[in-house]
Amino acid sequence: MTTLQASNPKAVLERYTQLSVSEKLVFLWMTYQRVGQTIVPDAPSQAYSEVGHRFHQTFQQLGADSQEQAMRDILANRPTRFAGQYESLPSNCRLAFWFELAQTLSAKVNPPEVNPSQVSEAVQAALTELENLERDQQLEMLHAIFTA
Repeated sequence: MTTLQASNPKAVLERYTQLSVSEKLVFLWMTYQRVGQTIVPDAPSQAYSEVGHRFHQTFQQLGADSQEQAMRDILANRPTRFAGQYESLPSNCRLAFWFELAQTLSAKVNPPEVNPSQVSEAVQAALTELENLERDQQLEMLHAIFTA
């Protein structure tokens, strides 16, 4: 008989850091779809500073290709203008930025879709571990991602 062990935020964070940039984008999108509404629905209203709001507005003014490149630059820690602005945000604002970005994407006429059969095993493993965390631990892990 197999016993499921509870995940810990550090293990999930370690799995996340080993993902490619493309896998990180999939992980973040699927995290929002699976647990986003239960762990951070109040984060933007509580955490978003004026600076964070301006950053999100500037990001939204980019074209779709530029937005995707900016997300990739942020996740890859590339020395670009947007990545630098993102790095200067407090962790709560970073979390709120990704949450609002996911809300914006899901509200589009054609939101991004991820075919579960095409999700890598590494992403699936990280998502499973995330889902096994308690709500507070999930939030702790997401804060750790956005400050790493």
